[in-house]
Amino acid sequence: MFVKQGTTEGYIEIELKGKIGKRNVTIRRNLSATSKTSTFTMNGKSATGREVTEMMKNLDIQVGNLW
Repeated sequence: MFVKQGTTEGYIEIELKGKIGKRNVTIRRNLSATSKTSTFTMNGKSATGREVTEMMKNLDIQVGNLW
C-alpha cells in the first residue's frame, strides 16, 4: 500500500537525529509490490529489521510503527 500504483517498488526514508556528538542515522525501507517484501538500510548499508529496532531503542525513540 506504500508503493505508488503502477510501479513495482518504492521506499520510505527517514533521518533520525543522533545523540550528542554522534552523526544522524538515515534509515530507508525499500518496498516491493510484486513480492510483497521489504528490506532495510541504515546509513546506506544493508540492515535487518531487528538492527533498525535496536538503533531506535539506543536513540530512545518510542514509536510503535515508523512506517
